[in-house]
Formats: sequence, C-alpha cells, structure tokens
Amino acid sequence: MKIRIDNIGAQPPTYLGNPPEDVDKRVVIVKFFPNGKYDKLQEYIDVLGWEDDGDYIRKNMCSIHKNCFENKENNIVIADLIYNAKEEITFLETVGERVLDLSLEDRETFFEVYALAAKKLAKQHKIYQIEEHRDEYYDIYIRDADELDYHIYEIIKKMKTHHEDQN
Repeated sequence: MKIRIDNIGAQPPTYLGNPPEDVDKRVVIVKFFPNGKYDKLQEYIDVLGWEDDGDYIRKNMCSIHKNCFENKENNIVIADLIYNAKEEITFLETVGERVLDLSLEDRETFFEVYALAAKKLAKQHKIYQIEEHRDEYYDIYIRDADELDYHIYEIIKKMKTHHEDQN
C-alpha cells in the first residue's frame, strides 16, 4: 500500500535487519522533504574532497552511501501504524514528538493519511483472513446455506462468485 497527499504519505516499512513477523500488518506514515544531496555526488568528490570508496564516499571518518544522491526527495518516519488482528483495530505509535513538529497543514494531512491507511490496512488484512480460510467459508456455504442469516448467505455467495470469476 502506498498513499501520498502533499508532503505526507503511508508506505510499507523498510528494515535494516530482519523484519518482525507481523510486517504485513504494519505501515509507516512519513513526511517527504527535498533531498539536498540529490544529483551532487560528483560535486562531493570533485569540489568538497570526499573519496570514492565503492558504494560509499568517505571523508574525515564519515561515510555517505551513494544512493543518498539518487532521489529528489527523502522521507522521515512520523509514526507506525500496526493492525491488531485479535482486536481488529489499528494502533498508531508516533516517533517522539515528530507529529507535533509538523506544520498545521501537514498535521491535518497526517490525520487524513492516517485515516485512509488505517482503513486500507484493516481491509487488506480482513481480505487476507478471508482468503486464508476461503475453503472453510465455502464449506459453510454448501452445508448450511439454508440456516444462515440472509445477509451472511449473500456475502458468502458473492465471495464464491468472485472466486469463480478469478479462476
């Protein structure tokens, strides 16, 4: 899932090490900003005296990965959004006071993106749960359709039709 409104977006998280087991239930909300290093790799080497060292440039015990010069924008994580399947809700965990440091306009956009991402994450996970147990739902449809509440019967019928249309 990727969402972006103005300078605020939601996207899958990236990890330097091993991702957590529930990585599919997580989204990060980020703030985009211009990358001051964009397209300046050669300037850093030729003018500022950084040394080329493979994937990095180095100077005075500091190093910068070359991919830091490739994108017009960077982003910083403002919050993590985590879906809790047991309670069927999302939890928002902010990174320090970053959400409070946003301008009023960006803060308003943050809550817009948060609302959209929470809905999409919950819907995505519920669809996954249905797909994971699809055969059980269809078995119920075949055995107990006459006893089911009319609305549940219609939902299962639509699921079956949707599944058959995809195959």
